[in-house]
Amino acid sequence: MERIHTQKLIGGRRTAPAGHVLIIGLITLGLATLLNAASLLKTAERQPYDSPIRGLTVGIMKPIAEVSDFLQLDRPRELVEMVVGRDTGDEPPAQEDEPPAQEEDATVPTTTTTVPTTTTTAATGLREITAADPLVLYVTGDSFVEMVGDAFINDTTGISVVEVVSEDQTDWDFFRALTRPDSFDTPGFWQERIPEVEPDAAVVFYGGNDGQPIVWNGEYLEPDTEPWLEAYGVLVGEAMDTLVDSGVTRVYWMGMPIMSDNLFTQRVLGFNEVYAEQAAQRPEVVYIDVFYLFADENGEYTRYLRDENGNLVNMRASDGNHYDWPGAYLLTEYVLDIIAEEWGFTDQF
Repeated sequence: MERIHTQKLIGGRRTAPAGHVLIIGLITLGLATLLNAASLLKTAERQPYDSPIRGLTVGIMKPIAEVSDFLQLDRPRELVEMVVGRDTGDEPPAQEDEPPAQEEDATVPTTTTTVPTTTTTAATGLREITAADPLVLYVTGDSFVEMVGDAFINDTTGISVVEVVSEDQTDWDFFRALTRPDSFDTPGFWQERIPEVEPDAAVVFYGGNDGQPIVWNGEYLEPDTEPWLEAYGVLVGEAMDTLVDSGVTRVYWMGMPIMSDNLFTQRVLGFNEVYAEQAAQRPEVVYIDVFYLFADENGEYTRYLRDENGNLVNMRASDGNHYDWPGAYLLTEYVLDIIAEEWGFTDQF
């Protein structure tokens, strides 16, 4: 007699074998891990030093995050967040060619906004910059260098007096933090890298990942507390000294901008005070304050600023923190003007 193979029907639908369900589940889990690898790695790195699972989870997630970034698997998530307006903190213009109406007497910031810059006493002995001997500018830091590093390179393309060095995952990386030398030893890296690059000046972006608990002199410190900020100041000062001692003539330490999240903004203000205080103690270091460069006319966070033509342009990423391309160029043009004036080549820039 011929055997007839049948599959059991439940609720009128054919059921899949258990093995197939398991395989589909594992594939789905794997894709979800790749798509969210950056966030998962950050969560792992923020675990306390003495956590028994921290080393294991960081060791697992770091290579996965690198694969995700290389394949740009995090981009679909960013696109979805941008479309749905998640974490934007404000409303985009209704139409690109018809920006929201402004009051007649309102002062609207543009890409030429002048922002107060806190600097130290000008360093002596800055050499002459020429096309034959251009300024070598080194851009380094954490995730806030994304787009900004390329913007520096693009803004100086064709300008013979400036040469920019900033390599992804070499000179900057998403996950670096001055407060986590166990994950990446930034000063140690600079001690090796600076003699290779031989830069005249360095533009440094840190703070995006620095707000993590640290163990200091055997004591566990929570971010934003007075003891934590004092310890952070020591780390920042040591980082500045490392750059100078390694051969950098002038260090431009970037402050952080206003953020969409109020709690993060308060943290940023504390960070910026630390940067300004440490720079003031070192004649070779300039602190550049850009907090209000990305604020609206009321000093509040906004993703959209007007360009020189009066058009509203999206300056910040969908996470409310990082820069979009126009914001990156706004920042780099502002910083390059400061550098050109100090080194005396504004007429060639």
